[in-house]
Amino acid sequence: MQLRRRLCICLLSLGLICLSACAATKPILTDTEYMEQAKGLMQEEEYEKAREEYLKIREIYPDSLLMAETRLGIADSYFEAQEYVEAIAKYKEFIKFHPLNKLAPQAQYRLALCYFNQMLGYDRDQANTRKALAELNKVIMNYTTSPEADEALGRRLICLDQLSRHEFHVGKFYFTRKEYTAGISRFKYGLLNYPNTGVIEEATYYLAESYWQKGKQKEGREVFRLLLNRFPGGNFSSQARERLASNE
Repeated sequence: MQLRRRLCICLLSLGLICLSACAATKPILTDTEYMEQAKGLMQEEEYEKAREEYLKIREIYPDSLLMAETRLGIADSYFEAQEYVEAIAKYKEFIKFHPLNKLAPQAQYRLALCYFNQMLGYDRDQANTRKALAELNKVIMNYTTSPEADEALGRRLICLDQLSRHEFHVGKFYFTRKEYTAGISRFKYGLLNYPNTGVIEEATYYLAESYWQKGKQKEGREVFRLLLNRFPGGNFSSQARERLASNE
């Protein structure tokens, strides 16, 4: 009798332990439910918590049909938190595994924005500007009809203008120090590679004047004429006419 009573008590205790354990363990949700939770947390700007929900889909449902969206969500969680190094790696991972997915244009554009958002002023290093430009070109070339391609075109112009201003800034730095050969090199590079940006007129003038100061009046005259043809009433037209008149 006592043995039966002890056995009942043991079974009852074991049952209570099991019930407690079950109550403490959260039930496994479907991949769709985890996705909904992750999206909700993203909207609430809880990016780390959202990432945890995305990662549960990867761990529990590795063959889920939501895997592309999951990978993009993980990358976006880093992007929105401005953790660009991690975001870049995750966007590249997405493009590697899902290059033809409908979300690929968004991933490629966000990858470009990771670099774009880290661009420095035109007077500083332009490594991120060049990387942003390269990734924006991929959006425009590979996903031509996407809305992201239209947005990429605008950002591309900003990158080109930034790079143009950088080349002009460096060229003028050499010009003010009478290092005309180095200045000519930078002015020519900027004009050749970024021909339709905001500093084109000024860069053309300083290229011509650099030739002139270096004693290469023939080359300088050609550039001054080009300057007047393109900007006949521009800010440097009077200086150009004076140079041409003095050589005639």
